[in-house]
Amino acid sequence: MRRLLGLLVATAFAAGEEAPEVLLQSKDVGIRLAAIRAIVEKGSPEASSLLEKATKDRDWEVVHRAVEALGVRGTFDSIDLLVDLALTGPTRSIRRAAAVSAKTLQGETAATALGRRLRGDEAVRAAEALAVLAEPVAAKDLERMAKRKGKGAEAERLAAVGALGALGDPQRIPFFVEYLKDEDCRVRAAAVAALAATRDSSAIAPLRDGLNAAGIPDVMARRHGAAIRALLAAETDVRKRDFAAQMLVSSFGMGGTPEAAARMARLLGVLGDAKAPVGPVDDYAKVLLSAGTGHADARVRRASVRALELMGRADAFQRLAALAAGDADAGVRFHALRAAVHVGPDAAKEILIDRVAHDAEPAVREEAAVILGRRRVAEGVPVLVEALSDKQWEVSVSAAVSLGKIRDPRALPALVRLLGDKDWRRRGGAVVGLGWIRRKEAIPHLIDMTRDKEPAVARTAVEFLRHASGQKLDENVKSWRTWWETSGPNFSFRDRDAEARDAKKYGYAINPGKVYEDLDIVVLVTRGGGDNIQDLLTMYGIEHRITRAASVQKCGLHPHSLFVVNCPGEINEKDVEAIQFYVHAGGYLFGSCWALKETIERCFPGVVRKYETRAQILDIVYAEPVPTESPFTAGVFGEGCQPFYMLEGAHLIEVLDPERFEVLIDSPDTATRWGEGNLAGWFTIGHGLVLDSANHFDLQGMIRMKLGEEKERMAFAMDHLGYDYAELRKLRDEGVFQKQPLAIKRTRDLTIFRFITTFVRQKRLADDQ
Repeated sequence: MRRLLGLLVATAFAAGEEAPEVLLQSKDVGIRLAAIRAIVEKGSPEASSLLEKATKDRDWEVVHRAVEALGVRGTFDSIDLLVDLALTGPTRSIRRAAAVSAKTLQGETAATALGRRLRGDEAVRAAEALAVLAEPVAAKDLERMAKRKGKGAEAERLAAVGALGALGDPQRIPFFVEYLKDEDCRVRAAAVAALAATRDSSAIAPLRDGLNAAGIPDVMARRHGAAIRALLAAETDVRKRDFAAQMLVSSFGMGGTPEAAARMARLLGVLGDAKAPVGPVDDYAKVLLSAGTGHADARVRRASVRALELMGRADAFQRLAALAAGDADAGVRFHALRAAVHVGPDAAKEILIDRVAHDAEPAVREEAAVILGRRRVAEGVPVLVEALSDKQWEVSVSAAVSLGKIRDPRALPALVRLLGDKDWRRRGGAVVGLGWIRRKEAIPHLIDMTRDKEPAVARTAVEFLRHASGQKLDENVKSWRTWWETSGPNFSFRDRDAEARDAKKYGYAINPGKVYEDLDIVVLVTRGGGDNIQDLLTMYGIEHRITRAASVQKCGLHPHSLFVVNCPGEINEKDVEAIQFYVHAGGYLFGSCWALKETIERCFPGVVRKYETRAQILDIVYAEPVPTESPFTAGVFGEGCQPFYMLEGAHLIEVLDPERFEVLIDSPDTATRWGEGNLAGWFTIGHGLVLDSANHFDLQGMIRMKLGEEKERMAFAMDHLGYDYAELRKLRDEGVFQKQPLAIKRTRDLTIFRFITTFVRQKRLADDQ
């Protein structure tokens, strides 16, 4: 519709039927936007003045497009207006667009004007605009700003270092190195980015030294590694690139601590990542296979085998298989097993089968069983059948689920026998296995299990019957038997492959439709709850059910559900048992804030824990997606949106197993104030997955903000909550932003909602594999 409208406006404009100034005064926003596009495409003697007037439009999308258009049709006289908008524009995206257009027209003139405004309340925004302009004329003023000290000067140093970094000047490498020692982690992060922007490999040495330093926080280690990779990738002289890379290789272990050696191993894995390797990968592999995997400290060996996994080195298989079978540390065996399977999937079948049968550590036996199922290794059926009687229930459950996923008829009798086990978790595992096996002979057994005395077992049987048949019958065993008597002879399983293809089309709309359709979302609400994710789900019309502490076992969690644990997440021992089974059998758990300690640590110790602070954390901090690609953050953070986290008594995440837990969102801001900056991440357990986030989701919005005017609330919705122009316009026209209470009620952080949606989407995709 908008394209047709634009074509009509452009035609009328070109034919002289409608003057552009008339079109720009239309009450229809679509016509005004189309008029701006027509001015850009066709030109006009009055183009500059018309567009300058349009920057005062009530609608911010019109303002934004007019600002962009001035970069094409504006004149030298437009620069003053653009400089002013770069400082005073209502949203971050409009301010940035103004700086871009000013740079296009006459960047040096705009930079000179902005350099004079690097003081007072305008200083930070002026520096941010100069970062876009990247003109050296204001460099001296920025250097002076970067040296400011005292209370409140951190934001000015941060903006100034960022603007100087945008110049990409290798001559300033010593200047930026000094800021690697700044007391503010945000400034240090800006200095790291500035060094990367120089594209000069001589900046690698100080970054390497920082990576080797004692006490470097996780948020900085990730940024140092990303910057080093960027610098090597930017070096066009192969000899210089390889010399710098060799310097990294030779420095392995020179940090003097196992932590430093492990960080260097992770860096070599990042550099040699098979998706986009940089530099002499053979040399990286050599040091990892020798000094890395042979290191006396298990933390270094774990990091090294994970690095080799990223590199996809087939020639590393024998070493990895040997570690998987014989290392003294169970964690090394666990990660070496994963790595061996990744680099040699066919050759790894033997080691997987061997580890299921013989490893002393239940977690390794379980992981081997899980991988056999995920890869549908038919040769693994006999050992998985034996593992059904493993003394550790987690191994038995995961073996049962894997037997189902392999879909081999040889597994059917063993799974049926397991249905009679005294331990409800093993019976539940058998039900899940029979649910995945997709054989008609399994259906009557699933129907029988709908009357199991354990709610989780009975509900799991019902949900797998619904999943396989498409029927929505209740939990009454008689109704299922009646259905089977009628439908059994001609029964065929639903085409899950076709549905999986459809699932890839699911998007991130506010009303996401199929993403949540028919999904059993269960939310744990505890007394005195600090978080209320159910309110967010209700706001978007997403069906869910509520359970409470001491009732989790009764609610019947099953692998086709999504379990959300609100802060504080306090549970009892029966709840722990139910949650552990649910995740090991293939469920997805999503926890917020205190749920880290009260639920996740209790159920799955040894991967992450609460980071201990002297005082209770009460803060509002800026957050960033980490510089890695992850399906859990894809499409979450829109361009120009600066997300924040509302921390109220938050449990920040201390990572105990960096090779297992992937951090998705972190915050240099938080690391500066509280000593740790990990805000969200995920890890796998058995066939399931756990995701944790440190914030309170129901507080992600304007509820704690002091926003006095309508425009402030609108700007906040765009800059920090992820609203686009169409959504903003709709809410504005409804009067939502006129009063703070109404704005609080009607708006939420869309980035957080998208984050939850991606989690749900990944669950659906996993279920349909």
